[in-house]
Amino acid sequence: DIIFDGIDTQLFKPLDEIKRKQGLKIPGIELPADIPLVTYTTRGFETYRGWPQVAEGLSLLMQRNPQVHILLVGSDEVAYGSKRADGMSWRQWAFENFFFDPNRIHFSPPLQYNHYLKVLQHSWIHVYWTIPFILSWGLMEALSTGCSIVASNTEPVQEIIKPGQEAILVDFFDPDGMASRIDELIQDTEHRRTLSMNARNKILHSQYDLENTLKKQLRLIDEILLKA
Repeated sequence: DIIFDGIDTQLFKPLDEIKRKQGLKIPGIELPADIPLVTYTTRGFETYRGWPQVAEGLSLLMQRNPQVHILLVGSDEVAYGSKRADGMSWRQWAFENFFFDPNRIHFSPPLQYNHYLKVLQHSWIHVYWTIPFILSWGLMEALSTGCSIVASNTEPVQEIIKPGQEAILVDFFDPDGMASRIDELIQDTEHRRTLSMNARNKILHSQYDLENTLKKQLRLIDEILLKA
């Protein structure tokens, strides 16, 4: 039996419009609701989660759209893959190799869940990238929160998402395509709303909702006990 752990959809849920209009407030960062906010959250800035490609794509986006703000949340520790041989963190490397407007790029170290949730709830567009590897819980949480997502068109993502329905998928090695798709979504409110609704429903009405997965887990335990 394969049963997903489950996402708490009562915790990871969209904000109502009144609260959303109050803007994002987390430690060290305050952003009004009318600023186009693109978010990228990760355990660590590293190659397994496509950080080099994401960094280049976000840099291109900043140069194309002078209104967009970018919020990065994560650690400089490498959880998967290899550290850089020169001792530089992957985030530092990106900041030295790509253009980022210091007034529109924001960084937060790993957050407590209540603040991390606010980031997802106020995100205009959430970016998720990964090589063919274990899918992040972060993608599932972003879907449940109703984020409009642009993600890498890689096998783990394809297992969850129908391209164009629950998210926009872009080739892993296409930073320019990433920037273009994000910029298009920023201009298209209705498309963002459709993606948001479909993303939320993907978790609510599937085997990924905690309420459903708990029932399956309890049923499996009962079956095992009956056979004992």
